[in-house]
Amino acid sequence: MSKVRVVTAFFSGLFLYNVFVYLGGMLSAIQIPNGYFDFFGSQHKVLALFVLEATTFAFPCFLLSAIWSWITLRTLSPVRDVAKWCFGGILFGWLYWQAKFIFIVLPEPNLSSVVELLAASLVTPVWTVLNVLAVPLGFIAAVLLAIKNGNLGPKPMQA
Repeated sequence: MSKVRVVTAFFSGLFLYNVFVYLGGMLSAIQIPNGYFDFFGSQHKVLALFVLEATTFAFPCFLLSAIWSWITLRTLSPVRDVAKWCFGGILFGWLYWQAKFIFIVLPEPNLSSVVELLAASLVTPVWTVLNVLAVPLGFIAAVLLAIKNGNLGPKPMQA
């Protein structure tokens, strides 16, 4: 696999995660009427938040991730090599945003507070689990789809 494909796959994953973060900011600004929560009642607020997050945030981000990743995998084949580098870009994007959050939120970051914040960011409320998994699950769906379609390696040259 050429170095251009490796770099392109990595930056595609990195750019995907950055788009995910900014899209999340825009989607979180959606205003939900009070009647929505009244419909579920006070005893089912967690369910109401889960359904809300799943439909207004996780599902659009999952679709974006799946389509973006599938296009990257189909364009840059072979899937196995491209998938590794693209997922590496997604992980690097996640680490970048974790580090940026730490240094912006914490006034004087020290090792113990950084470790505590990273651990806390890995444990999310129940209703945001799908938000955290949207990009990786979309990526995995795209990889499985590309493998199912037989896009495992470079296409043979026709005479």
